Amino acid sequence: MSGSGTSSPSDIGGGSDMCDGLMALLKPAVEELDKQVLAAKKSQIMLAERIQEISDALHDMNDDEPYDLDELIRKLDDCRRRMEISYGIISNVNERLGVLQREIAREIHAKKQAITAPPPASPIR
Repeated sequence: MSGSGTSSPSDIGGGSDMCDGLMALLKPAVEELDKQVLAAKKSQIMLAERIQEISDALHDMNDDEPYDLDELIRKLDDCRRRMEISYGIISNVNERLGVLQREIAREIHAKKQAITAPPPASPIR
């Protein structure tokens, strides 16, 4: 021991060894944390660049002439009108086909009944 009454860390039973041991334990965690911080900074830089690209694209779009939507709306209205007309025609055709199918089924049933029914008895005179 030294004569001044104070002891150094190396005099207290391996304080330096304990410090080295703690550093050995903490060093991998600190290095991993440092890698993650660097990766986060890198991704933030990439994100900032991408945001700037999108911002520039949006400014360019905003500066361009607006589209003439009236013409497109007229075309869509015309298409809708044509589709409604086509739907009406198809509905009429479908109804007519249903009527024809029922009439055909009635005729077929009547003919089958006529074929399979016993002939009428001749009148007695």
